[in-house]
Amino acid sequence: MISNDLVCPKCEAVLRLSERSSRKAGKLVYDCRECEKHYSLQPSSSKLVEEKRLEDSGAATERVRVLRPAKGRERLTEVRAPSAKHGLPEGLSVSFEISDGPDRGRLLRVEHSRCVIGREEGELRIGDSLISRRHLLVEIFDADTIILKDLSSTNGTFHNGRLIDHCKLQDGDEIRFGSTILSVTIEKTA
Repeated sequence: MISNDLVCPKCEAVLRLSERSSRKAGKLVYDCRECEKHYSLQPSSSKLVEEKRLEDSGAATERVRVLRPAKGRERLTEVRAPSAKHGLPEGLSVSFEISDGPDRGRLLRVEHSRCVIGREEGELRIGDSLISRRHLLVEIFDADTIILKDLSSTNGTFHNGRLIDHCKLQDGDEIRFGSTILSVTIEKTA
């Protein structure tokens, strides 16, 4: 009997396609359950190659300086790239109220222009076993540009009922991940 399954070169166990590892690597990655190795196929020869280290492709994103016209002016102003070290832009307050889930009623205030929300890691932690350790990333460029990104989570992220990879946040939006629902509050002060 001939099988079309890929097998591990070390232990000859059948390999399985890993969607999560493939998403991180940006190519098809196969996992061996027996020896816990990761493999990908070389495009030219269809030979299996061991993947030494898988990194989240979103983590290697290069930050660039953005210039935008200031309101009512022709002059360009610089918009600072988000950072976990920098506070929020002046006159802006961003918070998430947990409206459903194990931490219902809790208010999460965003302190920095770049923060991670997760179960065990990140600046904002939520005690929900159905969310990933590092589930979401919030990046605040200015009052009109607040981006929410899913960090290749296991169960996904829903923005106003739609499954997303990333999206722009607005006041009153609803974010659902695991059994937790967050209500977004964005306040602009003079």
